Amino acid sequence: MLRLMRKKTRTIMIFSALLIIPAFFLWGINARIEAKRYAGRIGKRRISYREYYQNLKAVKYQALLGYGDSKAEQDLPLEQQVWQRLYLIEEARRKKIKVSDEQVIAYIKKIPLFQDKEGFNKQRYKQILQSLGIEPRTFEELVRDTLKIRKLHPLKKSN
Repeated sequence: MLRLMRKKTRTIMIFSALLIIPAFFLWGINARIEAKRYAGRIGKRRISYREYYQNLKAVKYQALLGYGDSKAEQDLPLEQQVWQRLYLIEEARRKKIKVSDEQVIAYIKKIPLFQDKEGFNKQRYKQILQSLGIEPRTFEELVRDTLKIRKLHPLKKSN
């Protein structure tokens, strides 16, 4: 058997190369195609799937915090809201709207879900975020974007 393999070494090598080289070639093409994929565009800026899904979570969290019921998100046009949010965040970037850490903290402390009888409860805040599967830093950045949008288009108060 070994004698036969030694005689056919060249044939075996060619056959192996014919199997392996196209596999690597196709793998490389697939990687390039995957790298070019994106969820959409806002102007000339491409929106990655990662950014899209991060903002989808933000819209869902806003619905949950606003309505207090996860079923409420089923009634909302989430995809449309995500693209509106992304557009408004991009507009806020272009206008260089900034939100300080203090503003983010103040907003979070006012969210009723994170409060108890004495006011803001840091332990409750952490527990709720953990149950939602979101890191506090990520949540704070989503809140920062929300506040940028609010600064961009402040709600008009009627007298």
